Amino acid sequence: MKMQGQDTCHVVPMNPIFILNNPSLLSATPCTSGFGGIPFWYPSSTEMLTGFLEPCTNYLIPDATYVSGAAQTPQAAVFPVVPQPVPDGGGVIAVSDFGYASGSIYTNPDYKSFATTCLTQTLRQDSLYRFDFYAGFGQAGNQAVQLSNGLLGPEYSTTPETFGLFGRSDCSAVGNPVPQYSCISRAGWIPLGQVTVIGSAGAWTKASILFIPPVDINAIAVGPSCDTNFSVETFIGTYNGQSYDINRYSFFLDSLQFYSAYAPPPVVNPVSGDSCTSAIILELQPAAWYAGSSLQWYRNDTLLTGQQDSLITIPRTSPGIIDTFRCQVLNDTLCLVSDPFTVSWAPLPTAAVLGSPDTSLCQPDSLVLNAFTNSSFNYTWQDGSTNPWFNVTQDGTYTVTISNTCGSVQASKTVQFVRCDYNVYVPNAFTPNNDGKNDRFHARFFYLPASFSIRIFNRGGLEVYASHDPDDGWDGTFNNTRQPSGAYIWSIHFTDSLGKAHSLTGTLLLIR
Repeated sequence: MKMQGQDTCHVVPMNPIFILNNPSLLSATPCTSGFGGIPFWYPSSTEMLTGFLEPCTNYLIPDATYVSGAAQTPQAAVFPVVPQPVPDGGGVIAVSDFGYASGSIYTNPDYKSFATTCLTQTLRQDSLYRFDFYAGFGQAGNQAVQLSNGLLGPEYSTTPETFGLFGRSDCSAVGNPVPQYSCISRAGWIPLGQVTVIGSAGAWTKASILFIPPVDINAIAVGPSCDTNFSVETFIGTYNGQSYDINRYSFFLDSLQFYSAYAPPPVVNPVSGDSCTSAIILELQPAAWYAGSSLQWYRNDTLLTGQQDSLITIPRTSPGIIDTFRCQVLNDTLCLVSDPFTVSWAPLPTAAVLGSPDTSLCQPDSLVLNAFTNSSFNYTWQDGSTNPWFNVTQDGTYTVTISNTCGSVQASKTVQFVRCDYNVYVPNAFTPNNDGKNDRFHARFFYLPASFSIRIFNRGGLEVYASHDPDDGWDGTFNNTRQPSGAYIWSIHFTDSLGKAHSLTGTLLLIR
């Protein structure tokens, strides 16, 4: 059974809080539309202009104001037509999100403008809030402004657009705009949340941002998010036969309202265990607050039968598997879903990688001890070497320490070389690295056979080597191309000195 998500589960119960001065953006007297004039609201930058448009000017900014703004910064735009009716019937904020102008000297893709204000009450750290607003998507009008160095042509709103809410612990930046050709977060504002709005030209769309402040917040800024998803092309439009940049998009904001949750957000936290242990115990918090509520745990948004306690034990699974766990809270007044908690397991070193603790080999063969099990492990042999494998050419006990963040183990193998009394020996691995040791794979005979043939195949069945010479050997290439490390299959046919035919098959390991 799939989880009832936060979109269908009731949102957090919230009450409106009135902490914004002038949330309806009512104008001062005498009223003017321009780049200021709405009490308590201020632009964040002297380089990216924030518009404040008011009904007494029919939501239009005079040409003279645009000319003075363009003299202040090249990043000026003629705002689109404000959609009607305006939600609050008062003023609106116009914020801009400019595209990437590869044909201009200004090539930063995240030129953005924001409106800032101080709050009358602190947004408390780790509390749950919601910010509601209306986003207006305007169509291009007929207004254009001729400048000495070009034309400011009529702009419009693109859709969808992502809007962001930002905050500060202090109000020092409000009313003190600074030069800023980039997103407001680079000026010390903290991203609190964002929402992508799919709008319609000439209409308003209501949107909400649910957020938890990481610190106490006493000032906020609203405007475009800090994404940079604009085209690298230059968009050129024409107006009355004159060209101008049209990759400058603006949007309107109105009817701003904060809400505060009276229920704490459910959070899943680990109680014990980690990616290296045999299990992890998770807990829904604050568990005491939700005592008496119905709880239900989900793995990867699928219901876990019988898991209705505030604690859940997650047994270890195979490394590489990533699962997400959520807990849903349900009672008579609310239905909440925690954010996902991700569980993944680190691989654990094992001492069994070298197989049996001892082995015997024929003289004068060699043996490659292969301890490789995972690329995240560190390998250290008794002589200090750090390759996953070790080439053995004499009697002795060989030890490798295998370690990662979860700990370390030791694996050992005792090797003894003996004189063999059988006629042929085929090694299990070779290392074609041109160091003069074990560079070729071939069968070794104590007595040369009367006839001999060998064929070697890769895992896909392709023949990569064949020979009738027992003194020859495969150098690990095929058609002059080095073959990858891994397992290969060999097949040998030979006739011994007594005329008896033999057929042998096996696998070998190519190590680089």
